[in-house]
Amino acid sequence: MISPKDEIISELDREWIKRDIELKEIGQIDKIVFPKFVKPVIPKLFKGQVYTTQEELINSVTDIKPEEKILVSNIIQVESEVRTFILDKEIKDLAFYEGVGNIEEAKLFAQKFLDTTDKQLPKTFVMDLGYNNELGWFIIEFNSSWGAGLNFCNPEKVIDCIKSATIN
Repeated sequence: MISPKDEIISELDREWIKRDIELKEIGQIDKIVFPKFVKPVIPKLFKGQVYTTQEELINSVTDIKPEEKILVSNIIQVESEVRTFILDKEIKDLAFYEGVGNIEEAKLFAQKFLDTTDKQLPKTFVMDLGYNNELGWFIIEFNSSWGAGLNFCNPEKVIDCIKSATIN
């Protein structure tokens, strides 16, 4: 099964993510200035959300090893969200799943990223984009094509992404 590295978002230039995102370990919680959005690198270890205090985060990760990786992000407003299915750096389909806006602007932003990034991305993946009036478009996260919901994307347009993610 092909999946993007969950921590790759922390390696992107601010131009693409419009916020600071750091890769840390649970054992480094005492070095985080709250509030922050925190999520595990390994999905579902604990709930990814805004944590307002160190104690709140500690209570969510009590049984998790201190060396487990987490993503720690500044909090930014997301007014609209777009799901984008990618295969061989080509956008197969994209759709708003929260809010509204100009889908062509989202597509141009996503394609510019795909055309210029030097990061090692898998053959197929899902890229979620966010938008707000102050910052414009930004990348929220990457997901696997095989595990992400369609979120209003056309199944006929994205089936090749799903197949490519599940067949060697």
